[in-house]
Amino acid sequence: MNMIIGMRRKREPPPPSTIHIFETQLKRNPQKLSLLLDLPAELCNNVYAQVFATTGRVHLSCKGHRRALASSSRLTRVDKQVHDEFTSAAWALADITTQAPDLDFRHIVAFLNRLSDAELFAMPTKCHPVQRKMVIELSITEHYNVKLLRRWLNRIGNPEKKGTDLVYRLHRADKMALAKRKRPAVAPIIPRADFLTFGTQLKEDPSKLSLLLDLPAELRNAIYEFVLASTSGVLLSRSATRRTLASSSSLPRVNKQIRDEFLATAMLMAEIHTTSIDFSFRHIVAFLNRLSEEELRALPITKLPTQRKIIIHLHPDLESSSQPQYLGRWLNRVQHPTKKGTNVVYEYRYSGSVPRYRNYHHHDDFSRRLQWWELDVEKMASGRKKDEFGDIIAALRGPRVVGTV
Repeated sequence: MNMIIGMRRKREPPPPSTIHIFETQLKRNPQKLSLLLDLPAELCNNVYAQVFATTGRVHLSCKGHRRALASSSRLTRVDKQVHDEFTSAAWALADITTQAPDLDFRHIVAFLNRLSDAELFAMPTKCHPVQRKMVIELSITEHYNVKLLRRWLNRIGNPEKKGTDLVYRLHRADKMALAKRKRPAVAPIIPRADFLTFGTQLKEDPSKLSLLLDLPAELRNAIYEFVLASTSGVLLSRSATRRTLASSSSLPRVNKQIRDEFLATAMLMAEIHTTSIDFSFRHIVAFLNRLSEEELRALPITKLPTQRKIIIHLHPDLESSSQPQYLGRWLNRVQHPTKKGTNVVYEYRYSGSVPRYRNYHHHDDFSRRLQWWELDVEKMASGRKKDEFGDIIAALRGPRVVGTV
């Protein structure tokens, strides 16, 4: 018996794990992770979109010091450049989920205020629905503050605030605390690699990341037209500092040349969406004054209508009892023969407006104001001013546009 114990074999060491083999290969070839960066930027965006489709939503942190989007994919830990590209694509393509503990929506407000016009246009809205979602998990304890909920409701009812027309999906969070949930094992952190050689190659051939520019200009224009047709047009910003066109497509973020070509095609062919707060059309007037003669001829006019549209989403102020000061200026401009773009055709849609807290009687005041406007239209002489005013009243009388653009 003792002889058998003495002849016992020594335990063999376990085989090397996959991570150990990967680390060994990484030391031998530190540039192995840079193969993704060798792909064209257009193909990289498709890879990021496929990752979002397989890994689910990205998470918006509710902590004050870390209001950024986080993903469970390891792709963000490969390299800083890949991390930045992945995060930029997540702002425009990925579903977003976040939590509102005790009805606190302040981190969502901070997130909306940071969005650019292009990122805001890519979010799901009542007038511009897209496939992506923004899910808010609600959790309520005995420490909730009703003032925070009231602030959130007042903000989404104020059309002048940023992102007030976004669509959210609310559902109740699990009863189990987040810290006590069963989580998967933390994935090992991939060591950083040296990309000095790749950076040197990129400086020698800066056009390597954009194979789209190798195509003929006619074929690139066809690609831009297809992208614009599939993304439901572009958005004209109301901002006084950046009155430009924004698209939900990631194509303008490839490089500057593609962005300029894409926006030039959008000026000539894409449907244009914009909003009018309390009948203020000043940003549309500034946009028309900047157009060249070629871009102006591409817009739909009264004598030569085209398939493209300029859609103005109306957000009237229901609490204002006086005549809007900018509405009269707009009606006088559309019939002025010497103004630029006076024969352009517009389509008006009523996107709704929510009154402030406990002021619902203003709905009745606004209905009476529409009746006065209809009497004013009947007294007007025939012309473009009367037709345009009638179209605005018809849009306000019609149903609120929620489902489609």
